[in-house]
Amino acid sequence: MKKNKVSVIWGKAAIDAPGKITVTKSDVEAPKGTLGEGAYQAKHIILATGARRGCCPGSSPTRS
Repeated sequence: MKKNKVSVIWGKAAIDAPGKITVTKSDVEAPKGTLGEGAYQAKHIILATGARRGCCPGSSPTRS
């Protein structure tokens, strides 16, 4: 990521305007080397969300 000049910012983000976001503290501890809370501005912004595999109640996950 550093090679491509990409900064990782950890937290909950809100888009304020084109090219502007505000980040607040996350419920999960941030990994080392990431930026935290604050207002950020950039020409290109990528918002990445995390997800966990779930399972419906009463059933078990299958492997494929």
